[in-house]
Amino acid sequence: TTLATTTVAARSCAPVTLPDPYNSGQQVTYDNPCITNDMRAVCSEDPNKPHCTCSYTSTGDLCETVTPQSEWGRCKNYNGPNGFATNRCTTSYDQGNVCDPDETKPWCTCTPSWTGEYCETAVTTTTETSTTTTETSTTTSEASTTTGYMDRCGKYTGTSGTIYDNRCMTKDRGAQCSTDPSQPLCECSIYWIGMYCAADAEAFERLAGNATDGLIDTIDVGRTNPATVIAALPAILSFLTDEQRLDMSYAIEDVIMDATFEEQPLVPSEAFTFFNDPSLGNCFTFNHFNATEKYQARGAGARYGLRVTLEFGAAEYAPWVEAVGVLTYIHPIGQNIYLESVKHTNQPGNSDQIAMKKHSFKRLQAPFAPACVARKDVRSFYFPGEYSVDGCLRSCYQDSVFRSCGCMDPQYTRKDGVPSCNFEKLACIEEM
Repeated sequence: TTLATTTVAARSCAPVTLPDPYNSGQQVTYDNPCITNDMRAVCSEDPNKPHCTCSYTSTGDLCETVTPQSEWGRCKNYNGPNGFATNRCTTSYDQGNVCDPDETKPWCTCTPSWTGEYCETAVTTTTETSTTTTETSTTTSEASTTTGYMDRCGKYTGTSGTIYDNRCMTKDRGAQCSTDPSQPLCECSIYWIGMYCAADAEAFERLAGNATDGLIDTIDVGRTNPATVIAALPAILSFLTDEQRLDMSYAIEDVIMDATFEEQPLVPSEAFTFFNDPSLGNCFTFNHFNATEKYQARGAGARYGLRVTLEFGAAEYAPWVEAVGVLTYIHPIGQNIYLESVKHTNQPGNSDQIAMKKHSFKRLQAPFAPACVARKDVRSFYFPGEYSVDGCLRSCYQDSVFRSCGCMDPQYTRKDGVPSCNFEKLACIEEM
């Protein structure tokens, strides 16, 4: 997924100010152009080195392209003894520990406060304190242990340039910072949650208990990398009932303003059949296999086909969404569509014309492999409509997820009675 690209002067590592992808109408100042999408990227003005050296989470000249977590190798999200962490090196709550996906090198580079293969052991220092008693002239010494990294509770400069008393107080003025590295950095007030007390507790409460530390981290990363949240959205909303999901998406009268076939007006609610897809939301199909009336193409050209005027509702889009549009899928009658199916994006202000050409094939008889031509020919098929290879593969995939994780992938239709995998189960799916 490619995010916003920033154009700056060649070889410049000067701060850049860009629109805030999370807060509409506001701006964010970054220390250099390489970290607008990857906070671990390194900027260099040396002409003999790359301008931006990206971490494993991004690629591109300015680290503007997010690398899928499936390619992060051993540095993907980790569910450890202290809960969900961005990777195995940060289970101590210290985000300064850096993970290296190269398996020929040490796993983690720790801050001075931590040591161990996974930065799991707090560093302790011993100093001597002398106590002199004049009455007895006896000098004793005792060991005191300093556990902590005092700088972690020092002044913190946010991305906007604002200076805070410590990292915990960027949002929550009542947060307490701990200098003990064996403890979480921040103790939040009742109104805020998250590693740095930067997430609104009331907003996460509406997620019906799905607000885990890993989810908070994902949404926090999503402020600059929206694709992270979009990819996890089906799992984030997995606690919703089917009825609740339907209500969250557009109704047909919100999308289709006018429709004609062979230049004759149609009633959208009658000519289009509604269904809900876990990833796509509410969809509306013309010539659906369950429709009472079927329309036949009797000639070529726009006047003989379907014409639709769409409403995009651009004013309701989240501020960090870069493109407005509606996805159009052309598919055989009776077959289901999926997020990955071939599609066309209709954008506002355009008049698009889609022409089709039919191709058909016939499977050969023995000794060639037998053809699966019906739902009854396969062990599992969880999608509506006729048999398709895509539906068969995804159904087998769902069976595999269920055997490994005890639930089914929320991106696709699942077997009746089987729970949808929530956010915490994404790590299980990714490890398959």
